[in-house]
Amino acid sequence: MLQAIFYQEACRQIQEPYEEILKDAVLLQKVFSPAEQYITQTEKGRLDQVLQELGMTNEFEIENVGMNTEAGTGIVQHRQERRRLKLAECAERLAKQEIIGSSEDERFREICRYWPDSNIYTVLKANWCAAFVYHCCMQVGIRLPIRYPNQTYRLAGVGAWLDWSRLPEMGFFHEDRQGGFEPERGDLVVYEKLLTDDSHDHIGIVLSCEGDHLIVAEGNVDNLNYSGIVHRSREYCILGYIRISDDYRFDFHGEYRPI
Repeated sequence: MLQAIFYQEACRQIQEPYEEILKDAVLLQKVFSPAEQYITQTEKGRLDQVLQELGMTNEFEIENVGMNTEAGTGIVQHRQERRRLKLAECAERLAKQEIIGSSEDERFREICRYWPDSNIYTVLKANWCAAFVYHCCMQVGIRLPIRYPNQTYRLAGVGAWLDWSRLPEMGFFHEDRQGGFEPERGDLVVYEKLLTDDSHDHIGIVLSCEGDHLIVAEGNVDNLNYSGIVHRSREYCILGYIRISDDYRFDFHGEYRPI
């Protein structure tokens, strides 16, 4: 079951029959969803085959799943082009709400809903900066599993984001000013011993950068258990930045080994 769930969006790969059935079910959900949905060209080919097998080819047009027949995958690409900007917009909106890291705050419960632990509110109390980033990513379509395949840590922790961004197939991590790198709106900033003596101890989403001055949206600001927008210096306690490619889509090609 875990393996089938993991591979549910791997339309370019062929797995066992159970995994393939689940992929078809996920794709059909897009057809029947009342909300406008978007599919890629690969998904379109699979959908055509599924509808043909079900004898439903005359019941649906491509437009029903949000595909632009003239522009191909243009709609999807347009959405992707602005994802980092949308990430910053989402983070800014949520940070301004001053969400409290308590189960009594419905907005915090939304941030925690991805993690199956029965004691997740206790686990993340005053320790949810990375979970805030994960939630913002999921809200704007940057979809990731809670634990990247075959990695030790979950993306509720800063270390997992750092490990993921440094994977050879990602290459999203940049040291400040490395090769002339300048942080932009929508980048993730990873701090180094900002609040504790531990490495990579905090993370946020860059809203703006002017010279040596950053404005950042963060969850669990300064370990005080609330969200907010803060001013940070580029010269102080910054390990580097994670710039998620606008066309990034989770697509793991290795062998998944459930922990």
